[in-house]
Amino acid sequence: MKKLGQLLVDQGLVTPFHVDRAIWWQQDDGGRLGGLLIRLGYLDESGFLRVMEPLVHARGIQIDDDAIDPRAAGRIPSTLARRTSAVAIGMRNDRLVVAMTDPGNLTSVSDLEAVTGMRVESCLAADPAVARVLDKYYPIETTLPALAPRPAMPTAVLTEATRDTGHTLDNLLFAWIRDALIAGASHLVIERAPLFLVVRCEMPTDSFELTQLEVMFQRPLIRRLRLAAGLPTPNMPGWRQEAPIRLPYRGTELSVELTLFPDTLGPTARLALGDARARLCAAGLMLPAATNAA
Repeated sequence: MKKLGQLLVDQGLVTPFHVDRAIWWQQDDGGRLGGLLIRLGYLDESGFLRVMEPLVHARGIQIDDDAIDPRAAGRIPSTLARRTSAVAIGMRNDRLVVAMTDPGNLTSVSDLEAVTGMRVESCLAADPAVARVLDKYYPIETTLPALAPRPAMPTAVLTEATRDTGHTLDNLLFAWIRDALIAGASHLVIERAPLFLVVRCEMPTDSFELTQLEVMFQRPLIRRLRLAAGLPTPNMPGWRQEAPIRLPYRGTELSVELTLFPDTLGPTARLALGDARARLCAAGLMLPAATNAA
């Protein structure tokens, strides 16, 4: 079977240059090729659906935001809608019509049926369209814990090697790491939601959102993290990178373990905070995690 890019070129919907450009973007930021071509303005959504329908054995549908039945949309909880990249757009007899980026994912369809108590009619929709509806009808649910007063933590640069141009980004990263440590989090995660960037803290038994950023910050943040960890930019899809980031502080050195891995909408950064917390506690600069969160 031909790859999607070649199928689109063969049908005259995009050029080889367009495919190469989308693949270049995909290597840096992840994402599905069809959705990237649409976002870049190279591919029409209707053409994408026409090519994909026989490949996924599902009816393609262009979502009209204003025509979505709110009663149907309300059948799916926000967390499940975002996890499965699925939006309920209407009801037909005893079936819930759901637009999905991956209608062939039987596990996702089964989960949707179990939660809604309805048979699901899964249709194919393009990534940008699903992302738009998720943002409108399925907001992220957040619960912020109360934080204890902040202890003295470094707020300048991540490493000596990053003092050239990225002061603002470095300060942001340091502030997030500090707040995650104070909250008792085991990991700080920076990940892409459909229309924005989410920074969240993972606790031993729960997680909560720390902040949201414009999507435009994703690439510079990932690049700063790579620079701080001494990691090269990957040159092929499917990469996963791991390395420690050193944090100089009061004549000593803290360390957080960085993991970068591809995700549907772009690379996710995961920072393990256990070693940094242990060193701060040993130095008497931070209380143990169990007593940090109010």
